[in-house]
Amino acid sequence: MAVLRARRGLVIAITLIAVAIGLAYSLAKTASYDATATVTFTDPAKALGLIAPGTNIPVDLNPDKSAAADSRIVTRQDVVTAVQNQLNNGMSADELKGDVNAALQPDSDQIAITASTDNADKSAKVANAFAQQTRIAAQNDARDTYATQAKKVKGLADSNDPSTAAAANTAVARLQTLSKVADPVEITRPATVPGSPSSPKPVRDTILALILGLLIGIGAAFLRNALDRRVKDSHQIQHDLGLPLVGYVRADALGLAGVGRNGDSFVSEDDLEAFRILRRNVDFLAGDDEITSLVVTSALPEEGKSTVAAWFAYVCAVAGRRTLLVECDLRRPVLASRFGVENAPGLSDYLGGEAKPKDVLRSVNVHGREAIDVLPLIPAGDNTFQPAEMIGSKKFEAFLEQTTSAYDIVIFDSAPLLPVGDTLELIPQVDAVLLCVRLGQTTKDQAQAAKQAMTHLPDKPTGLVVTGVRRGSDDDYYGYYSYAGAGTPARAG
Repeated sequence: MAVLRARRGLVIAITLIAVAIGLAYSLAKTASYDATATVTFTDPAKALGLIAPGTNIPVDLNPDKSAAADSRIVTRQDVVTAVQNQLNNGMSADELKGDVNAALQPDSDQIAITASTDNADKSAKVANAFAQQTRIAAQNDARDTYATQAKKVKGLADSNDPSTAAAANTAVARLQTLSKVADPVEITRPATVPGSPSSPKPVRDTILALILGLLIGIGAAFLRNALDRRVKDSHQIQHDLGLPLVGYVRADALGLAGVGRNGDSFVSEDDLEAFRILRRNVDFLAGDDEITSLVVTSALPEEGKSTVAAWFAYVCAVAGRRTLLVECDLRRPVLASRFGVENAPGLSDYLGGEAKPKDVLRSVNVHGREAIDVLPLIPAGDNTFQPAEMIGSKKFEAFLEQTTSAYDIVIFDSAPLLPVGDTLELIPQVDAVLLCVRLGQTTKDQAQAAKQAMTHLPDKPTGLVVTGVRRGSDDDYYGYYSYAGAGTPARAG
């Protein structure tokens, strides 16, 4: 059911396409009318009992096979030619043969002769003509057989044994009679003009297309799910990576700074509560050790790391902790624009010796339910020359020591792990790491590669943050907060 819910769009699309194709095919198809005449074959050998009492007549142990063999007479070439001559309607012998089907009816020795044409009256005429010509052909076959038998028996009439000669003469007389009157086929039910076409049937065809499309759609959903390497289940990726799951972020919260532009936006209470839960979980990430510096990263861009860093800094500040948010993604900075502050001078300018500490610090208003004045922010800056070397420099090490002594916690929004090596320079210098994985976007291989990249570094407490959670999904945190009702906004700023 989880697969079908996730792929419901694909299932619905394939089903609708199948229904459309089925309906279009049904409407475009030429109408066909079926008319059926029923005939019954009798075994000619049984007539010998009438002309020669006491004659040993073999019992037909497979009447169904005998009837099926008799049905081949219907489409025999001489019968088809006779029907063509009888109808004289311009249909060729091949057309007539293709329009007629002879089938043994279940649980009987009757044969149904069905004609299918584009005209109801024509179908009835064709079916009846085949029934009549089949009767004539079978009659001629039977009478020829009796005539041949009469000739064979007639030789016994010259026997010297009077009794044998008398019996032979009697048999010859009866066989000659049957050669003139034998009629092994009876037309049990003539064909009538059908009142409606047998096909197309738009309602039936549409229902069948619906069922077929639904089955194909379900199969396609499971096939795509099996081939899709993207992360779809938070608990499964937690198990695969072997990392503690410390928080969730909804898809509709991604791309926001959490506290808006200088505090001039609203943040929903349930999203804020998710980050409060994240803050509490991070407090236990390092056990009894205190976390004073933390880096937020991801495998690739667009996985929500900047959103997580900004909102996590906000909830830490609202909780009364002296918090500093630093943007270490020097290649693709976004926090300055999200908070509505100047990007330069920033961290890169300071590390490059082009700015002083007081020049790079910004203050963002974050008046929430528990009002505080500002959230200190250091943006990335404009100097993008050798960012990995900047972060791995002695000057950055001194910067980190100064900031961690001045603040309770310093949160670094860092570059993704896989495209560049900037974050690999930063991780050994901090106390903990948050790795963001986005549902429906990050692949399992990318998440594993990000985890593998960190294995070559000093071991740090690392927590997994699942982003891109859809409302109503199994991973949705909606309903777990207790501070306000669903959808109640909290003023941020």
